[in-house]
Amino acid sequence: MCAAHRAHVTTLTARSLNTRLSNLSVKVHHAWMRTRTGAARVLIVEDVADLRDFYAILLREEGYEVACACDGSDALKWLSWDPDVILLDLMMPVMDGYEFYSRLQNLPGEHPPVIVVSAVTPMRSELPGIHATLPKPFDFAQLLHRVAAASTHGASAN
Repeated sequence: MCAAHRAHVTTLTARSLNTRLSNLSVKVHHAWMRTRTGAARVLIVEDVADLRDFYAILLREEGYEVACACDGSDALKWLSWDPDVILLDLMMPVMDGYEFYSRLQNLPGEHPPVIVVSAVTPMRSELPGIHATLPKPFDFAQLLHRVAAASTHGASAN
């Protein structure tokens, strides 16, 4: 193996190792958070079944408890499950995310942090008090980071 090829392989190996360590540190952090606070409950409100199922599988693999709703009307029924975080799409049939959020805000008591996950970027004035927005498409690590931050925020707020 020539020196240039060896240097290239070493660089790729180092990058791969750094990526693996970074992913491992995120997983260790999330595992520590779950043991410290218990598994956070995430309600996914998404009308596209493939996306809804994909989010659910990945969040469950990270140790979260997950429930799914196909629209805002269905999500209102899931509020009795007492989610710690809500992932909310905005553009859905039956009841869209804007209407769901408005109804959620009108309910008495504490509300879980809401992360808007949508191809449509809302203006903050349209959804006052949302915890975060995540425009589609996104990197799954961003979703994990926002869910972890929101579940920690929600736990400290209660």
